[in-house]
Amino acid sequence: MTSATDSGTRTAAALAARRRRSDATLDRVADAIRRLQRERRAVSFAADLMALVVPMSGRLVATGNRYEPYRLFDPDGALVEAVTAYFRDLLAAGRAESTVRSYGLDLLRWFRFLWSDVGVAWDRATRV
Repeated sequence: MTSATDSGTRTAAALAARRRRSDATLDRVADAIRRLQRERRAVSFAADLMALVVPMSGRLVATGNRYEPYRLFDPDGALVEAVTAYFRDLLAAGRAESTVRSYGLDLLRWFRFLWSDVGVAWDRATRV
């Protein structure tokens, strides 16, 4: 009678081990599927970006004024007020004119991207 109980215990243990291996395999397969889906979205997004043409619109202009050393203009020639306020904050915090210029060039690139056919306002842009 003991051997039947031992056999049943071994069978139950074997079934539990098989179930754990099966669960682990399913987890690996699910992870692989999620990874492929992320890669597919990344490739699709990259293809969309490759087709995007970002025009060389807008401009960063040096003013020669130490209190407002640079101004950022949109494609229509209008001053981008939010950037002007940001530049003032940088200068008030003691940042160098070269820092304002560097940030201005970065902002110009960002705004050019937004001014292209993306169709997103600068204050509505979020992470993908």
